[in-house]
Amino acid sequence: MKKVLIAPNSFKGCANSVEIADLLQNYIKEFSGIQYPDSVTAPLSDGGDGFLEIFSHIENAQLLYADVPCDKGNAVTGLPYVKLFNSLMIESAKIIGLGSEIPANNHPLKISSAGVGELIKSLKILYESNSGVDEIIIGVGGTGTVDMGIGMLSVFGLKLLDDKNNELPPLPEYFPFVNKIIAPNIKLPFRIKFVVDCNNQLTGEFGAARVYGPQKGLDDSGIKIIEKGFDNILNILGLSGENFSGAGGGLASLITSYYDVTLINSEKFISEYILKDIEISDFDLIITGEGKLDEQSFMEKAVGIIGNLAIRNNLPLAVVCGSSTIKVSNKNWYIIEISKYFDNFKDSLKHYKEGIKQASVEIVSILNTKI
Repeated sequence: MKKVLIAPNSFKGCANSVEIADLLQNYIKEFSGIQYPDSVTAPLSDGGDGFLEIFSHIENAQLLYADVPCDKGNAVTGLPYVKLFNSLMIESAKIIGLGSEIPANNHPLKISSAGVGELIKSLKILYESNSGVDEIIIGVGGTGTVDMGIGMLSVFGLKLLDDKNNELPPLPEYFPFVNKIIAPNIKLPFRIKFVVDCNNQLTGEFGAARVYGPQKGLDDSGIKIIEKGFDNILNILGLSGENFSGAGGGLASLITSYYDVTLINSEKFISEYILKDIEISDFDLIITGEGKLDEQSFMEKAVGIIGNLAIRNNLPLAVVCGSSTIKVSNKNWYIIEISKYFDNFKDSLKHYKEGIKQASVEIVSILNTKI
């Protein structure tokens, strides 16, 4: 009997990786009949969408919810997190993500990472006394902000002042006008670890604003404002953007100057948390996928990491995706675009379950005829 590893990433805007993995497993079983392969599901997250759900899959951890204050003084109810042993897990995409309910007239220049800071502050109150919790692990990816984590740090006491000592809002549009920075003053009772989903630097040609800004809504003028503001902040502090991560709009960058912080790259996270009990060489086929397959998929992203594992172990790989803008020359790789089953890409998002079902038919054919 053939053995299959089903390890997809989330399909952004459709479903998290746990649901996609379950759909693939069930449909492959349905269409394989008596030839059904021995399958193992390992839903992925590289720190972005679906980060919390995978812990429920791996460790049967429970999703918990915390209430945090918002800018207008009211409580935002039900922000999710996971408690697993001595760790608390937060997914930045669920708080300040591209898929969160941000008003249409908002813009990356006018929004910040303060929500992440508010949740950490609330968890500090909940768990700092006799809880056994000594670390928070934050999945970074899919954020709608490009603020180098200053919004988050403002919750811990960081302040931005202009040349007249007036306090500025901790928003990117004001960063070019900062003249003085007051360091955060709130102590945290635990270590902070960030799982980062890319290896680009905070500034420069491949910096956070230039590479990921457009998908967050930044145009050329907005990118210039962000870069000018970043350079200003870094110059004031005597720091270099080359030494900081650009993941999540720089969420895990400036905080490393003030707190006990560790960055975990997505490859290490997937290896040590998701695939820790799985021997890749035992499988005959690896199945992965995500909503949109492009060059960024291979910049320390989950699908690229699985692809590298397939190459190292000389295993065939089936990649299920909504659409793809890349071409592969590897004859052992099979790219299956579910958008081809529909009139347009929008319909493929709306009817993704049917798309996964049709893709599973192709995967079974690959299993039966090519492996």
